[in-house]
Amino acid sequence: MTSPLRKSLILGCCAIAGAAFAQQTNPLVGEWKGVIRDASNYSMAFDLIYYPNNTFAQTLAVPPNRETGMGSGIIASRGQYRMISDHAVELNEQERKMCLAGDMSSCMPIPAGGLQTISFRMEGTDKAINTDNGQVSYRVR
Repeated sequence: MTSPLRKSLILGCCAIAGAAFAQQTNPLVGEWKGVIRDASNYSMAFDLIYYPNNTFAQTLAVPPNRETGMGSGIIASRGQYRMISDHAVELNEQERKMCLAGDMSSCMPIPAGGLQTISFRMEGTDKAINTDNGQVSYRVR
């Protein structure tokens, strides 16, 4: 017969091992960088961090308007994510703000994007390709 303390220790060890295994099997945990090209052919560099606790943080560099040369800045967002299959992640953006270029202290909240599903395929462990639009992301850590 197993004592209650031993049962608690076994359950605790199993929970820790399970959490560690889940982190190791999630191919996205870490920091990713890439470039997004929008419909107007603007290139915007991004940095996206997937944390082991199923939260994410992203920054997107917005270039100046081509005609006016004005309007550059950073869009910073945060939220939660969950793997919905081996090759798809659902992002739930809960906070988004626009900051002036070079000044992350002067930011204004803007509407968050809500739910977004991203399908991807991995090439090795440090390259992910969005299977909907071909965008490539590289793990930097």
